Amino acid sequence: MATFRILAIDGGGIRGIIPAVFLAKIAERLGSSGIDEKFDLIAGTSTGSLIASVAAMGTDINSSVDFYKKLGPKIFPPGTTQRRPFKWMDALSFAPAYTEDNLSDSLQKLFGLTGVLSDAKTRLLISSYDVFHRQIYLMKSYEGDGTSIPFWEACKASCSAPSYFPAHILKSGGITRPLIDGGVFCNNPAMMAVAEAVRIRNKESIRDLQREDKIVLISLGTGNLMRKISAEDARTWGSLRWAKPIIDVLFDGASEVAHLTARQIVTTSNYVRLQVDLSEVNEDLDDASPENISALFDLANTYIQSEEVSQKIDHIVNLLGDSPAA
Repeated sequence: MATFRILAIDGGGIRGIIPAVFLAKIAERLGSSGIDEKFDLIAGTSTGSLIASVAAMGTDINSSVDFYKKLGPKIFPPGTTQRRPFKWMDALSFAPAYTEDNLSDSLQKLFGLTGVLSDAKTRLLISSYDVFHRQIYLMKSYEGDGTSIPFWEACKASCSAPSYFPAHILKSGGITRPLIDGGVFCNNPAMMAVAEAVRIRNKESIRDLQREDKIVLISLGTGNLMRKISAEDARTWGSLRWAKPIIDVLFDGASEVAHLTARQIVTTSNYVRLQVDLSEVNEDLDDASPENISALFDLANTYIQSEEVSQKIDHIVNLLGDSPAA
């Protein structure tokens, strides 16, 4: 029985530091800075799309770790709307909180201008949502119009969270699409990737796929939200006060649903999710202050150094040693 190996990486803004550190540790244990050959499909949403792209390109995964250190503060400049205490006028803003230029420039520095998705060394799947045609839009390195999309542009589209960044305007296949963050429907792309594996292997269902292939699913999260919303606030907030918190709630809820579903569908021993509680850090997806970046790195490193998680990573390394399905 062959093995179809999937890597799925959540969205979460600057908290992408966390799965980037996780993946760097996995690569270290595998004895390779590039891990593209270890997976049959790599899927990423939002900030997870850039880590997924780095991995699929066969590039040293530590470049994504460095990206957050060096360019995170440029993408989310300290002192902007999200870094101030909430004011009613903030919710009435008629423009996104951040300029798209800094996001574009940073992603272009990471990926360059010429590399396109078809250059990926293993299958790459990036999610976004087309608000004009009201449908999900999946960018794939291996088929469809997405193959010619530059890495930087695909990641920018997937990272364009509503109210944080403008929608990204993508012209592909003769169609103009205003794309926003894929996190609005699959902030955790694990189950989207499993469904894609069924299609790639030309099966009618997950059950049919599992008859012939062992599915290995490695899922990397950007942290469990810990900040509580009081019963009083949840009862009394209106549309203005919910404007920012609702995005975190939707993204977090979508991630948890995908995890719970994956846990039931994929054989327990073949599914590993690395996820940490966001304690002693600011969980806002746009807090790129030096203090919070340092705290996120410390949190991720402390987590992977624990005995329990170290054993999980050993298990991941063992799972990735099997022969690929295709």
